[in-house]
Amino acid sequence: ATGEAGAPVATRTVEVGAGDTLWGIASEVAEPGQVRDMVHQIQELNAMSGASLRVGQEIAVPVR
Repeated sequence: ATGEAGAPVATRTVEVGAGDTLWGIASEVAEPGQVRDMVHQIQELNAMSGASLRVGQEIAVPVR
């Protein structure tokens, strides 16, 4: 960490539903071939230490 803010990212809020996975949510907004990078970006935006989600959880997802 540099102590400086990064570039702002436009986001929308997604409510996790039954059967949703982080990979699945990321694949809906990622460019082709960039799903893994989007998973990482979503984890960073939401200060997630892993890929676990729970039904009803609200997460910030980048807008494409």
